[in-house]
Amino acid sequence: MKTLGSYAPLFLYSLGMVFGQILLKQASLAVKAQMLPGTPPGQALVGLLKEPIFYAAVGWYGFLTIVWVWLLTIYPLSRAYPWVALALVITPLFGVWLYGEPFSWRLVAGLVTIAAGVLVIADGRA
Repeated sequence: MKTLGSYAPLFLYSLGMVFGQILLKQASLAVKAQMLPGTPPGQALVGLLKEPIFYAAVGWYGFLTIVWVWLLTIYPLSRAYPWVALALVITPLFGVWLYGEPFSWRLVAGLVTIAAGVLVIADGRA
């Protein structure tokens, strides 16, 4: 039986996913700052392809893909994959903190529910 602490590499992977989302958000903000109202989507895409931070995000996710394959040599997919959901909990909190995105009791309730589900699965006794 694995203890909760033995899942630290999966938790770190989740944090890596959060970092990747922050990079993508930064890329989107850089593109948005350059766009005028009514900018066609194609022009926004060209703007994105000119953003170095976008390529940093793509490279980061490429690295995370390699890490994920390695993690799957250690953990069963049924136990590992729910840890990806922790990124769904942590990323919105960074959105609130870094970008002033809306924070509500509904968000908290949803995030607590996701986190509880991950803990139930990670317990490893099932």
